[in-house]
Amino acid sequence: MTWATTWYAQRIWFDRSLDGGRTWLSKDARITDIPSGGNRQGTFLGWPTVDVDRSGGPHHGRVYVAWPRYTLGIADVELAWSDDRGDHWSEPVRVDDLEVTGDSHTLAWVVVDGEGRVCVTYRLLRPDPAGRLRGQYLAVSTDGAVTFGPNVRVSDGIYPNLIFNGDYDEPAVAGNTLHAIWADARFGDNDVFTQSIDLDDFDEDGVLNDGDLDGQYADHPCTGGSTTHCDDNCPGTPNADQRDGDHDGIGDACDDTP
Repeated sequence: MTWATTWYAQRIWFDRSLDGGRTWLSKDARITDIPSGGNRQGTFLGWPTVDVDRSGGPHHGRVYVAWPRYTLGIADVELAWSDDRGDHWSEPVRVDDLEVTGDSHTLAWVVVDGEGRVCVTYRLLRPDPAGRLRGQYLAVSTDGAVTFGPNVRVSDGIYPNLIFNGDYDEPAVAGNTLHAIWADARFGDNDVFTQSIDLDDFDEDGVLNDGDLDGQYADHPCTGGSTTHCDDNCPGTPNADQRDGDHDGIGDACDDTP
């Protein structure tokens, strides 16, 4: 289990039981420190979440914890892992890759699928003159959370936010499908929405995220109109033709400067 302390020592902690909850560690394991006052001011931004790799793959047994780190009014999603059941932890790595001034990334939930892919969904909070807007995003790692590929939006747009953010964002994963869940106020009050994501082909345009089958996606993007033996150059935006007019490895469908 994992939790955050917020008032005196701002830290992320971990504890475990190997006998069904009868006994626990004699001393809680500290995962990381978080900035002073961070979660105290922004508890609505979320709490640490935990999952374990049960895939039988190269990172079998690795424990992952994700959380939002809140500094100077902005939150980013971080993650750390342990290969010894939580006795020692890696340095935190940043999960989100959206660089827009004023954005916060919150309510991070980590799940690991049957192939060992580390999936983190999170809420984007974007300042807007009419109020705060939000979107639901997904980041995936195929190398044990050493790196994360390009994040993709799983909600169908940026939707309104109410005072209560909702705490329904825990995703579920089965087979190669992730089921994202979030609270959405597009109809005037918070309702629970869900979207299923094919973890092999996020946008279901027929071009695989990892089309060259090297275990990473977006490291060898399709160029020159190629659609096979290369990675989808816009993994979150359907573009079956993989058009890339400026040959920069980013498909025209998602290129800011095509």
